Amino acid sequence: MTKTCVQMSVVAFLALGVLGVARGADQPPPGEWKETAVLKGHGKSVSTLAFSPDGETLASVDGGGVLKLWDVAAGKAKATAGGKGQTILAVRFAANGETLATVSAEGIVTVWDGKTGKQRSAVRLGLRDAVLTAAFSPDGKLLATTAGNVVEQQRVAAEVQFWDPATGRKKGVLTGDWLATGQLHFAPDGKTLVGSCERAVLKPGDPLCTSEYDLKFWDVSGARIKEVRTLSPGAFFTLSPDGKTLAAAATEGKGNKVTGFARVWDAATGKELAVCKGHPDAVGALGFSPDGKLLATGAGDKMLKVWDAAAGKELAALQHPTWVTSVAFAPDGRTLATACDDQTVRLWSGTQPSPGERPEKK
Repeated sequence: MTKTCVQMSVVAFLALGVLGVARGADQPPPGEWKETAVLKGHGKSVSTLAFSPDGETLASVDGGGVLKLWDVAAGKAKATAGGKGQTILAVRFAANGETLATVSAEGIVTVWDGKTGKQRSAVRLGLRDAVLTAAFSPDGKLLATTAGNVVEQQRVAAEVQFWDPATGRKKGVLTGDWLATGQLHFAPDGKTLVGSCERAVLKPGDPLCTSEYDLKFWDVSGARIKEVRTLSPGAFFTLSPDGKTLAAAATEGKGNKVTGFARVWDAATGKELAVCKGHPDAVGALGFSPDGKLLATGAGDKMLKVWDAAAGKELAALQHPTWVTSVAFAPDGRTLATACDDQTVRLWSGTQPSPGERPEKK
């Protein structure tokens, strides 16, 4: 992927859930997570995941463009589709769970039946470097996608496109002076869209441009889309399901001495709330629990870590055989799915500790 294609790892935008349920005898103690299933069947590294809103289905996509729909309770694949060699960068469920969308580096937006995996429509966007990600509005009536390196009038730009997922027809476009728009999340009310935008910066004494990133908040409720405000926490981010908190991946150091971590921000004010630091490698996967209290981070150090998002405290560290490429919480908050570079999807069961039960980071 080109430099302007922001590093992607997809995190599902889940409906708000509740964690306050009694712990059964088969559940781990508070704050602990245990592996409950390893889902096998992909022929290449699994790159992205998404739970259906009811938590019964998990969608996963591998490097060969194969889409699998898993029965979470049974731990078995119930549908397989795609596999035409597309480099799929994101997969998203609509709020009704009946519609699923994927976007690819080849500039293709595909809409699928979320129950059967049957393709409904496919649109090729034309002269573009990649469609990087997608987001459904909360009511499922609008699909937003991003494209980087759109060539217009001999200049490089980027776009956010808006689609009717039922018909595949374009409903609008948002352009700007960015090199790429990497990620998108709708706020719960559907009126605000948040996207990460890459821009080139030429610093004094440096012959090469460097990339910096802004988070732009757009009001999409009216006939004309308008920018509301801008924050600058980082390129790779996720928004909590209630829209109040965002987390962005960050790194320190250079070369082989890189420390990866996540910063947690107040989405309204841009105030930094916590820093979740503990990966000796770059963080490439982020995901909030449905109530926004937990944050999961995956990195190249083969670890998935679960954090108290408000305090920045590590609650669990889960070992993987290879690096973690994607992570998603189920809507019940007690199941966590991870994608791994060894062609597997792993399911984890856990509970959130109550105040006073949170274990201290070792």
